[in-house]
Amino acid sequence: MISQIERGQNALIMAPKLIERYIFKRALIATLIATISLTGVVWVVKAFQGVDLITSKGQSVLLYLFMTTLGVPTLISVILPVALLLGIMNCINGMNNDSELVVINASGASQNIILRPLLALGAMAAMVVMVISIYYGPASLSLLRIFITQVRSDLVSVIIKEGEFNKVGKNITFHIAERAQGGVLRGVFVLDERSDKETFTYLAQEGVIIKQDGNAFILLKDGEIQRASKNNSNISVVGFKSYAFDLSSFAGSKSVGTSLEELPTRELLYPDRNSENYKRRPGAMRAELHNRLTAGLYPFAFVLIVLAISGRARSTRQGFAASITAAFFLSAALRGLSLVVINASRSSSGSTLLIYLLPLAGIIVPSIYIYLGKQMSLPKFVQARVDQVQIWGEQQIQQWRLRSNIRKRRRSGVPS
Repeated sequence: MISQIERGQNALIMAPKLIERYIFKRALIATLIATISLTGVVWVVKAFQGVDLITSKGQSVLLYLFMTTLGVPTLISVILPVALLLGIMNCINGMNNDSELVVINASGASQNIILRPLLALGAMAAMVVMVISIYYGPASLSLLRIFITQVRSDLVSVIIKEGEFNKVGKNITFHIAERAQGGVLRGVFVLDERSDKETFTYLAQEGVIIKQDGNAFILLKDGEIQRASKNNSNISVVGFKSYAFDLSSFAGSKSVGTSLEELPTRELLYPDRNSENYKRRPGAMRAELHNRLTAGLYPFAFVLIVLAISGRARSTRQGFAASITAAFFLSAALRGLSLVVINASRSSSGSTLLIYLLPLAGIIVPSIYIYLGKQMSLPKFVQARVDQVQIWGEQQIQQWRLRSNIRKRRRSGVPS
């Protein structure tokens, strides 16, 4: 052990930059693995949710894959801070298990040797999150909306067969008598049974597909809307000369209008007070803007929290695993609380300041502990609960291993 410490001292004296590059590389690899794994899992789940675009709506596999990939930048902006937290925890825990933290601390080296590379990694993650949140995320979602609009318009204007009742989604039936020149649809029939209380039937002599502001509509002419109650036999009929039906209904979407996540950041900074979004949800636009501006602060907060709690070597008896768990729970609580505050700011502008104070507190408080050379810790009653969860988890793992070994022995014919 002494020789190991001496070798560590010589290495730190001769090549501190080499140690920093080693720590940076180790944390970077762990973060990339976590990012790719988490993003891949979420992407696959979302991809399977929309597979009906291929099976029932006649879209090509390449178009489908391209559309689902457009949502990946936004996924990365959400997942990357979590992946960074997991990567740094993995790096610190591995260095403690390999006695590398012991060597660094015993050599009398400054904690900056650990702090600098991890802060550099946090700065890289913060830059990626900010660029995606402010520019690439909204741009990719806006492009995705264009493709969805194209799919919805193709669904009605091209894919639906004449003279057949076509089921679109779970509770919508579409029928057209014929297609005329100029893209005119004649004899349009739509049965909408999505509501639990009422059934809507749309009848029109003709309809035309129109696209406007990234949305697709079918403009129905000379028809009527029949509304029938499912609880009784009441039926009301409303005639119309012209009626614009949003084709988002045929995709099962209940929301109308542009999502706030798609709006450019410039539009959130300088909103058009006459726009529908601003008239209907000015608080939500304000909350979305501040959420984007503060997204890049959380990677720094997570790095500093982990270092303030687990940045120094501990023996097994001192509960290094418990400190890592405490750092994770504290970081998760900080981010969870920020989401609560962001939702609250939708209805109250007084909560806006808290959106900035929370991540700044997550940066400043751990920085003070690191500067003073002290270690952060959870309150004793919270730490006691964390220890109980950890002990329970370890017991479950031991029992699972014991049962697994017994099953292996039985299968191999060895007496248990």
